[in-house]
Amino acid sequence: NNGAGGDPTNTYNYAGSFNWTQSNNSPLASNFTTFCIQVTATVSLGDTVNFTTTPIAQATSITSIDTAGKVSAIERLWGGYYATTQVQSNLNNEIPDAAFQLALWRLEYDYGVTANSDLNTFTKGNFRASAISDTTLYTASQIADSSDALTLAGTLIDNVLNGTYSTPDTSLVTLTDGINPSDSSHRQDQLTQSTPEPSTLCLGAIGVAGLIGVRYRRRKVIV
Repeated sequence: NNGAGGDPTNTYNYAGSFNWTQSNNSPLASNFTTFCIQVTATVSLGDTVNFTTTPIAQATSITSIDTAGKVSAIERLWGGYYATTQVQSNLNNEIPDAAFQLALWRLEYDYGVTANSDLNTFTKGNFRASAISDTTLYTASQIADSSDALTLAGTLIDNVLNGTYSTPDTSLVTLTDGINPSDSSHRQDQLTQSTPEPSTLCLGAIGVAGLIGVRYRRRKVIV
């Protein structure tokens, strides 16, 4: 029940997971969790989307810089953190899911581009993030959660880079809608855990939580 979505003010953005329910027969579970790959597209609460599954190494949404290294890093992030009880046993807390989403975006846009020593700071590179601070829009609890999520995301990045997360989850796939990303009807590509043959899915998203301020290529975007 921890989702990701955008703030219509374009000032702050949500980071977290989506829970999906199938409406047709496919090799994926009837209910499953995904994380967003792209920050320059959206998917909204209640959307129904026709997705096609693709092995992560073949996904066009995984940017081409050091693809093999990036895929390995993402697989180790999932296998080392999300696939463990550290997140699964804490589904009512949005901070772990928000942190995982931030770490995933950071690896997607900056692994092999930004120096490893800077990846955990979120202050340099293509994808940058900062904790929310506007007390007129958000509560003290939301601001604290945002800061905690960002700190945890940095720790997750460190654990990928220093070998703490050494076991990859090689069952990861991406879900894509096949629509050109420049088209306004395109929905965010998603990452999930599965071992299916490529197939078309019809999905509906449920759940929202987890705030974080995000900048991509030096500007704030809806994610």
